[in-house]
Amino acid sequence: MAASPGTAVIQGPSNFAGQIPSIAVADMTPPNRKACARIESRMTILSDGRIVSCEQDVMGVIRLDKLGET
Repeated sequence: MAASPGTAVIQGPSNFAGQIPSIAVADMTPPNRKACARIESRMTILSDGRIVSCEQDVMGVIRLDKLGET
């Protein structure tokens, strides 16, 4: 990683691609995502009629169906 002039780059210790055990003070891996807890008991319908599987899908990325189409 290249640093800009006048800045410092602080890198943590390497585990050499998993070849040696990690010596990190805290586990910083992001949590694993899992399905919504109420995905089987709720239906979310957006204002344009799109039906999505999760209430967090406010942009309708994973559309299941649309009201009035079937």
